[in-house]
Amino acid sequence: MPPRYLDPKVKLVWFLPTAVALLIIWLIAFFAIIFAADTNSLMGMSKPVFLLVLAIVLTVFIGIPAYAYHHIEYMSYTYAIEESEFVIREGVITRHTTVIPYNRIQNINTTRSLLERLLGLASLQIETAGSTTHAEGHLPGVINKDALIAEIMQKVEGAKRRRAMGGSQGENIEKTQHQLLSEILKELSQLNNNLQSFIERGKSR
Repeated sequence: MPPRYLDPKVKLVWFLPTAVALLIIWLIAFFAIIFAADTNSLMGMSKPVFLLVLAIVLTVFIGIPAYAYHHIEYMSYTYAIEESEFVIREGVITRHTTVIPYNRIQNINTTRSLLERLLGLASLQIETAGSTTHAEGHLPGVINKDALIAEIMQKVEGAKRRRAMGGSQGENIEKTQHQLLSEILKELSQLNNNLQSFIERGKSR
């Protein structure tokens, strides 16, 4: 099946820490200039102009590159619901692929930060058999979490049914083979008894 992308609003979730950091830097500069500076100008500019230039510099040299990186990260973060496995691909510089067979999935948990709730998003944590403290699969930026979870769990149930049917068929085959072997041994034993009887009659003559 073709890969699916996260909801585009996840870029806002990723960019928020950078935006908050830039705002804090600008506010620190604002209060330092307003209350600590004795002069009315800085670097040949008035205080309001300097603060405006600082905001533009922070936006151009930090904010825009950070958002561009998160856009590339968004474009490289995909997932696919295959026939027998759930596949997650991510990574900008180093690509990382997580393949989770459906018959190993035990549970799917959801987490939602305040911003995710405001944007209608959720993050899925896919737990598998054998996983300890960390979930084997992490999928952020999910818009319709209930529908996606239902789709994955439908695949999980189908995989478990096929596995159970395969196990019962294997048991039936093993049982049939055992019965066939028993019948062959029984017939061989009967042939041996008949042969012994024939030999005994020959000796008695």
